[in-house]
Formats: sequence, structure tokens, C-alpha cells
Amino acid sequence: MRRFFVRMAYDGTDFHGWQRQPHSASVQQAVEEAIALLYRQNHSIFGCGRTDTGVHASCFYFHVDLPEMSEKHIFKLNAILPRSVVLYQFYEVDESAHARFDATKRSYQYFAHGFDTPFLNLYSSRIVELKRLTVDKLNETASILTDYKDFTPFCKKHADNKTNKCQLSHCSWTYIPDNCQFVLDITSDRFLRGMVRLIVGTCVLVAKGDVALDEVKEALESHSNLSKNLSAPPQGLFLNQIEYPYIPKA
Repeated sequence: MRRFFVRMAYDGTDFHGWQRQPHSASVQQAVEEAIALLYRQNHSIFGCGRTDTGVHASCFYFHVDLPEMSEKHIFKLNAILPRSVVLYQFYEVDESAHARFDATKRSYQYFAHGFDTPFLNLYSSRIVELKRLTVDKLNETASILTDYKDFTPFCKKHADNKTNKCQLSHCSWTYIPDNCQFVLDITSDRFLRGMVRLIVGTCVLVAKGDVALDEVKEALESHSNLSKNLSAPPQGLFLNQIEYPYIPKA
């Protein structure tokens, strides 16, 4: 057997996240079933991380041990997979390489809009408060986050993390005037479950004046929960970059 990394993308709308679920459709299950059909044998795949129900990935890696892989195999797998899942490239790697544990950086983008439109709803979240907010107001919170290491205030309750520490290297909002969208770009070595969506919600709450920026700072310094939080909807969230020391940046 040889180990391969595969770069892929998926629309998470119809899936209950990346990871296999007992009674719900997942991206991992769709890919494993396609591989089993093509290679006529079951093979487990290991993803670079997990995404929640409805979250998308424009760049995602998994590793798998197979006897061989070629462009022809990728073409055939894409013909089997649903149109919402696409495999792009493969790399043969050392047998000890791991798609999750070897990733050095992960980047997400969150797309949001404030006005009602039928054209953005699958891939951007409508947050009505954004109609009255500015990108500068949202960045008041985003700009301080790289100063901290422990992100307990932005972790879902009852998560099974061994640590809440993350090395956040970038976090900022931009505004796209052509379609009136706000976009959060955020990069870290790792992310906690629900972390990005909670950060989005907190940026909105602070910009609205519902939560004081000093309260966010105090919660980060004391590793405690905020008095009020908001988890933004999933459809605006994209995992868009994974970096490895031995794979060219996509």
C-alpha cells in the first residue's frame, strides 16, 4: 500500500459535516463509498479536520492508503461522487504522513450579508444587523484576537478538546461593495469546535454595542465564557486553506 494525500472541495449544504455519522449523510462517507466502488475494497480515509453540518470547504485534504492512484482514478471517483464533492489533486507522501496532525496552518473565510437576497443564501449568511454596521466596527474585535493564545470564550460547551490554546496568526474583516458582503479571513494552527462562528457572532455583538470590547478582553485573559454569545449560521463558513510542510500551497 502507498499513502496519498488528496485535495478536494465540497458544498456542505446537504451533509451533516465531514465526519461519518451513524444515520446521516457525511462527506467522509460519500468519498469512502466512491473509493470502495472503484477499488472494489473498503479503504478508510482520514481528513485534515472536521466541519460542522452545512459548512463548506473550498480546500480540504484527506489521506488514504491505496495500491495506486492516478489522474484516471481521480476522474473516475469524481464521476461516482455527487456533484457537491470534487477531488482535485493527489500527492504521494511518506507512510507516516497524517492529514490532520501534520497540518501547520488552517484558514477559514466567513461570508455574511445584511440585506435580503435570493442569490447569496447558500454560501453567505444573512445577519440583519450588518445593515447598520461597518467593517471598522467588526474589526475592533477581530484585531485584538491575535494577541491571545487561549480561546475558551469561543469554544462550544462540552467540547472534548485537550487544550483551548490556538496560535492565531491572522484575523480581519473586509467589505466587498459589489455585493455588499462582509468577509472574515482567519488563520490559525488549529481551531476549536465552533470557534469561527462564535468569533463572527462576537464581532457582531460588540459592533452593535450588546457586548463591551473590554468584556471580551477580560474573558480571553481569564479563560472564561462571555455573558452573551452568538453562533453565526453555518452556510457562510468555508475552510479555504490547509498548509503542510511537504505539499505546495494550493
